[in-house]
Amino acid sequence: MKKIEIPKEELYQKYIIENLTRYECASYFNVNEKVIIHRLEEYGIKKDKNSIQSNREKTMITRYGVSHPSKSKKFSDKAKKIMLARYGVEYTAQSKELQAKMQKTMSERYGKPNYVETGSFKIKSNETCQKKYGTNWPCQFPQCIKALETAVGHSAPERHFIEILEKHNVRNYEQEFPLRGFKYDFKVGNLLFEINPSGTHNVNFGLFGHKPKSKSYHFTKSCVAKEYNYRCVHVFDWDNQDKIVKTFLEPKQRVYARLCTIKDVPIKDARAFLDKNHLQGYAKDTIRLGLYEKDTNELVEIMTFAKPRYNTKYEYELVRLCATKNVIGGTEKLLNHFVKQFKPKSIISYCDLSKFDGTIYTKLGFKSINKPHPSKHWVSLITSQHITDNLLRQKGFDQLFKTNYGKGTSNEQLMRDNGFVEVYDCGQLAYVKSYE
Repeated sequence: MKKIEIPKEELYQKYIIENLTRYECASYFNVNEKVIIHRLEEYGIKKDKNSIQSNREKTMITRYGVSHPSKSKKFSDKAKKIMLARYGVEYTAQSKELQAKMQKTMSERYGKPNYVETGSFKIKSNETCQKKYGTNWPCQFPQCIKALETAVGHSAPERHFIEILEKHNVRNYEQEFPLRGFKYDFKVGNLLFEINPSGTHNVNFGLFGHKPKSKSYHFTKSCVAKEYNYRCVHVFDWDNQDKIVKTFLEPKQRVYARLCTIKDVPIKDARAFLDKNHLQGYAKDTIRLGLYEKDTNELVEIMTFAKPRYNTKYEYELVRLCATKNVIGGTEKLLNHFVKQFKPKSIISYCDLSKFDGTIYTKLGFKSINKPHPSKHWVSLITSQHITDNLLRQKGFDQLFKTNYGKGTSNEQLMRDNGFVEVYDCGQLAYVKSYE
């Protein structure tokens, strides 16, 4: 017998009419007093939403061993199979077609491709959080704080870093290393690693019972570590942890500079090399010098230069220095080659004190010309977007986010109002070498 298919719209209308006729509500799940009375009269039972949910879960556990279909491997495998057949991906969020459709719908309804970017989301979210829990953000919920306090072991960011360490076969680490009133998350040899999640390491408010961090908090911890002959490496949310562990902890093969040849590096090769190996990736340059092993012609170290980005008082800026092997004498050889070929009057470069201590510059004869001041970063607790304070000052909120608040509005206040918090790093030291 041929199965008669009824259109979904017709079935849905029939479903609503039936519920309205029987229970004076459109949905079976909107259980009201009328439903309870009807059940008492006909079956002598009284069920509310919670008991219905409870019985449903009991039935699911009895039949399938899980409380909800989505927890069943059989269900999830079937759902993935259907998604792959229809859209070529396992999950909705992976489909470019569905992403574009969702963004189009959001743009038409709310003027933004993502709901979390709309003002109504922030207002509604804050209102709901304040009403239920007396907080502005979900991460301040009492249950979140309680979960953190009762959690076994370390925080999720620390556990994630442990996974990265073990992925790179680094297992000789010590946790919660004490040093003059501070505790450092990880100690590996003479390196101390601090994991700094933006939610608990910002200056705006404290989460999970923590107090807001002072602007100099991270810088102070680095200074204390230095006093005891340790180097502190700060890991922020915007950092690539794989690169950090690879840079500081992976053993590097030793190579001698005399067995390498200096060549100009094509921009394509320089970009690929730096994006893969440098903590900050590629940066715009005009001169790219590389050390290539003579036997294999492999690029093992690179030094790039450009006109200064921030201080035009100097002739050149050393923009990037990166090596994949421990090239003995390599940095000196590259710099000497640059000086001989381009005859610079002066060179300036910058050292990120959140990761490095400037030793490489002093060995090359550079001198520091400033006192370090922690630099401000903006991080969204909603989307995890990271924006430097320099970029905010250069472009402004309206240009960055395509809004139209206009002149007279505070960029910083707009950032705070839209879920961004301020996180301070350890600052930068500027190093200069003069040849005049």
